[in-house]
Amino acid sequence: MKSLFFNAGENRCVVTSLSTPAGASILRMDVSNGLVLLEIRVGKGQSLPPRAGKNWDRMIVLPLLMQGEFRFRGEDEALQRWSEGTGSLILAGPGRFHLERIDGPAHLFLLFVADFFLARYRQGDANDPIDRLHTLLECAKGFTPLATHPMDAYGDYLLERVLRSSRRKTMSRLATEHRVVELFLHRLDLLSFEDDRVTLTDEERRITALARDLLIRRYADPPTIPELARLCSTNDFRLKRAFKKRYGTTIHNYVKRLRLEAANRLLRDGDLSVGEVAASVGYRHQGHFSRLFYQHYGIYPAAVAAKNPSYDEK
Repeated sequence: MKSLFFNAGENRCVVTSLSTPAGASILRMDVSNGLVLLEIRVGKGQSLPPRAGKNWDRMIVLPLLMQGEFRFRGEDEALQRWSEGTGSLILAGPGRFHLERIDGPAHLFLLFVADFFLARYRQGDANDPIDRLHTLLECAKGFTPLATHPMDAYGDYLLERVLRSSRRKTMSRLATEHRVVELFLHRLDLLSFEDDRVTLTDEERRITALARDLLIRRYADPPTIPELARLCSTNDFRLKRAFKKRYGTTIHNYVKRLRLEAANRLLRDGDLSVGEVAASVGYRHQGHFSRLFYQHYGIYPAAVAAKNPSYDEK
């Protein structure tokens, strides 16, 4: 039985340019047995014809759209459509799939994560996000979208690190797999499985999802809570109460977490000073940023920068 997932080399990723019409390109990265990433580019005024195939594996599919539109459907299923600037998470059961024509200009990524790869990280805890996702995947039939969120600076950063690896002649399979897993876990974190004990109204789900998407896009310069409430067509008291109820944290602490996670990655990358990192994630005072970073991670940002592990890319 043919599988999508067993083309990686023993020690290195396998990068292949797939056949496409002029003006389009598909770069396939077999990161490891269980992880495949496609980068698709279509030039302005060009198009990539429809493609169909069989999916013999249960898998997670993540379309990440930098530019253009993506349309996809399973056999005998309604057409699903995703727009520019979004990332999604889809459950895919065995069966045929159809990738509709892509018109340029377009630039998108498709990350495929096999069920057996996901199973490696199960914790045996029904409330763990990986366990819950794997349980849903075991029952998946056809293609089931779970969530769509905007692309964000951290996701863009992780994608760039993966692509930087793909351009190197000696790609470490372990290093690249680690970066792709980071990207997958970041998108999974946005899914936020709800506690079964929490009851939310449709209106609470609407305003909290919208607020969260706005904060993901604007964490370095977030709107005030009254402004955020206005953008969500509600009042600040109702928004704060619903946000804490759904996500288990305050809006202020959620923004702080987004900033510090982004700062941690930038510091590990080693391209910016501590002061530059602080400013890029929205902190005007380096000392205040350093104190918050230490409270969150138990280490000062200067120490993270000094231990920068990205030497393999230099």
